[in-house]
Amino acid sequence: MVIKFLQLEFKKFFRSSYWQKSIALNILMSFGALYFLGVFLVLGIAGYMVLEKTFPNQEPFDIVNSFLWYGIIMDLSMRFFLQKMPMMNVKPLLVLPIKKSKMIHYLIRKTIFSFFNIYAFVILIPFSIFLILKGDLNALQVGTWFFSLIFLVLTNNSINVLINKNDKFFISLLSVIVVLFGLQYFKIFDITIYSEMIFSSFYKYPITVLIPLALFITSYIVEFKYLKNLLYLDKSLKKVTKDVDAANLSWLDKLGDVAPFIKNDIKLIWRNKRPRSVLFISAVLLGYGLIFVDNPKYSDMTFFNVVIYLLMTGAFLLNFGQFIPAWDASFYKMLMSQNIKYEQYLNSKRYLMMMATTILFLLAIPYVYFGIENLYYLIAAYLYNIGVNTFVLLFIGAYNKKKIELGKASAFNYQGTGLAQWLTGIPTFGLPIAIVSIGSLLGHLYIGLGILGVLGIVGLIFQNFWMKKIAELYIKRKYITIQAFSN
Repeated sequence: MVIKFLQLEFKKFFRSSYWQKSIALNILMSFGALYFLGVFLVLGIAGYMVLEKTFPNQEPFDIVNSFLWYGIIMDLSMRFFLQKMPMMNVKPLLVLPIKKSKMIHYLIRKTIFSFFNIYAFVILIPFSIFLILKGDLNALQVGTWFFSLIFLVLTNNSINVLINKNDKFFISLLSVIVVLFGLQYFKIFDITIYSEMIFSSFYKYPITVLIPLALFITSYIVEFKYLKNLLYLDKSLKKVTKDVDAANLSWLDKLGDVAPFIKNDIKLIWRNKRPRSVLFISAVLLGYGLIFVDNPKYSDMTFFNVVIYLLMTGAFLLNFGQFIPAWDASFYKMLMSQNIKYEQYLNSKRYLMMMATTILFLLAIPYVYFGIENLYYLIAAYLYNIGVNTFVLLFIGAYNKKKIELGKASAFNYQGTGLAQWLTGIPTFGLPIAIVSIGSLLGHLYIGLGILGVLGIVGLIFQNFWMKKIAELYIKRKYITIQAFSN
């Protein structure tokens, strides 16, 4: 039966229109996966020696065990966003004389061979071999430590299925990480001490390997029962519709004719997975400054600072704007049949992006604490985003012919991604990087930042002209877009 399932999966994969239309993208993703596996392999081989050189007064293996707790938590966090669920097209199979238990076991075992489990083997196998060759531990101790970690990784695999897309759980998990990291940073409570005690016990006392094994078996059983309860046509496999209470957005009415469109966009973002993830990405990118700002390693990398501030202030703009009008693909035909002006429709998108960019700009102002020059970067990036990037994204959106399913998650989801999205990087990042970098090389960094700001102001001064030209382009390509979204 397993062979039959594999045959069905193989046929489904290669017969799908997505595979046939995106061969280049699939090849690129395959090379990307191989690249990351190569990086993890190097990390597993050279990790011990790097730690030995970096921390000569500490045992590398103790350092690894001290931070493994963070590693396990980060593994679960990455799975939450990136790992796809073990689904196959089970609807047609439910009416056939196939035991549900066989289908469920196949679905669960399928995830064991996912990238997120393979990378753990790629890191841990060479690292474990190095420990044995180094003579720090014997084969039995290394073996129990290795299998303990593998069982914990597989436990994460099952937990991820149980908490998949449960935003409350993830927010709670993220809060715990932030609190523990903060307590450790301010030297109030050091979690690494207890992490080292727990993970070192796996090689000091080999019998403790039974604890991770028990966790894995328990999580597997719970996952099996959970999936079995969902495997009914009239339950989770049917499409669910629900009423959603609309928030009071009457304060937007002061924006005039564009207000109804902005309200619809806000509701669309709030109610659907794919656009809602834009909000999370915006919050994450806003925190990038904590890693790079005031870091001596990046202080001289002018081009890198420009990218960081463009991302921090324009996170929403870039992630939302590059898929205009694909967000409305499912009802674009109906929308275009209404008696509305194209400029109204496009201006509503622009105002929404400008509002979000302004909010992110205000939230990023505290970075001035790390130096007044950060304010100059921030203002230049903000003006360039609202005065140039908004129009660039709207212009490129006229050539967007890829539709988006709003209900699907964004991780590893390339719906809506085409040549237009790749080209956005040239004007949105390439041009400002070039301007500021040239100014910096000539010894006039602030002149480069000033040029960015002036470009943004000029864009805003001529906004009516740009919007008129962009609207004319959308009208010209109106039926091409409708036909593309209808396919």
